[in-house]
Amino acid sequence: MSGSTPKGLAAQYPDRHRRAPIDAAKVLIVDDHAEIRRLLTVSLQGEYQILEAVDGASALLAIRRQHPRVVLLDVMMPGGINGLDVLDSIKSDPLTSSILVALVTARGQVVDLDDARKRGADAYFTKPFSPLKVITWLRSSLSGASDRSGNSGQGV
Repeated sequence: MSGSTPKGLAAQYPDRHRRAPIDAAKVLIVDDHAEIRRLLTVSLQGEYQILEAVDGASALLAIRRQHPRVVLLDVMMPGGINGLDVLDSIKSDPLTSSILVALVTARGQVVDLDDARKRGADAYFTKPFSPLKVITWLRSSLSGASDRSGNSGQGV
């Protein structure tokens, strides 16, 4: 073996130490599970400025202070503010309503998807999810493409 990277592997796994450009979009990852935050961070960090929050209250604070372009949001989190409360807060405030919000959740029933749609979610990813599908949605949404559907065959 010559030590070279197999074709296509480098494209799937970008350099984890690469820093995002200074003008890269800010993406806030909100999940109480560190493994999920880490998976998304590793997947996105070379292309986007990554922010993290562990619950709804810290998410709202980060949104107010950091002004992310996108929020990747878990629904079920500890504390008095869950992901749907955060979504409602984002979409009801004229200063933040343009933020793209993708729910990344274990709640995969049709009723959950319908509720997310009614509340203004831009995408819905059911755990376990494909980080590549999240990346594809992010790139498409931030480039101004009209398709803002999530994975699991369930666009919002």
